[in-house]
Amino acid sequence: MKVFTLNDDLSVSEGAKIVKKNLKNDITLDAVLIGQEGRGRELGVIPVQLLTPWDGEGERRIKNVKLGTTQSGHPKFLEVENDNDTDIVIVARTPIGFRGGNKHLLDIIEITPESVFPNLKVISWGIIAQGIAGYMGSGYQFVWQITPPIEIKIKLEGRLYGRPADWKLRVSKDGSVKCAPTKEWELI
Repeated sequence: MKVFTLNDDLSVSEGAKIVKKNLKNDITLDAVLIGQEGRGRELGVIPVQLLTPWDGEGERRIKNVKLGTTQSGHPKFLEVENDNDTDIVIVARTPIGFRGGNKHLLDIIEITPESVFPNLKVISWGIIAQGIAGYMGSGYQFVWQITPPIEIKIKLEGRLYGRPADWKLRVSKDGSVKCAPTKEWELI
């Protein structure tokens, strides 16, 4: 599956950033992280089995993966050279407005960590927040497995300081991924 990231400025980039995640007992693993750690927040961790070793220096991105499972049954990415799978992985690092939140909608149904759709599967999720214990605002970030074509509506809430509130993320049948304000899609 090809991997794309919906960045916090709502631009789309190819691949997903890998980081070294330190666990207890001096265990370090390569992972894709989503959300945040702390009170009122939730950090989603997807371990990654890389094709070649990485020492943590510089930036490392994965562009093609297969979905596997860890020994405990949680999702895991297996990096591959090329993949003919038509499904796409999107790491959605959706922002929130100041003292606000966000919503992800498929048609009119809100996407939650428990959501099940024929063409969208939630692989992992996290929560970002503002303020002590997240009381000022919070919102979900997701990692999705998507079968194209699909259109996801994104609604940002709170103070946006000129940023549009309504966005659309489109994954076309040809595998292209684009995100733009809803009003701009209406001009196309």
